[in-house]
Amino acid sequence: MPGVRVYEYPVWGWTLPPETEVGPSPAGLRLDVSAYRETKARAVAAHESQTTDLIADDPQGFRLEPAMIDRLCGPYERFVAVPA
Repeated sequence: MPGVRVYEYPVWGWTLPPETEVGPSPAGLRLDVSAYRETKARAVAAHESQTTDLIADDPQGFRLEPAMIDRLCGPYERFVAVPA
């Protein structure tokens, strides 16, 4: 579709160690969501299966760590432009 821009929302990229080589900085945009940080934090916390020990039968199971939640609930949403 001509003229349509596509953006990705990076989630797992925030979990990479700082020394990980991922190539050149991506192009994209940054949206100020600072007025909604508390609301977003409540929304993330509502996903108890991902933020608590609700599912306790798998010690290796997925769980959002506090540092990742802090990054997800920061003052900006970042979107990466997908090359045409």
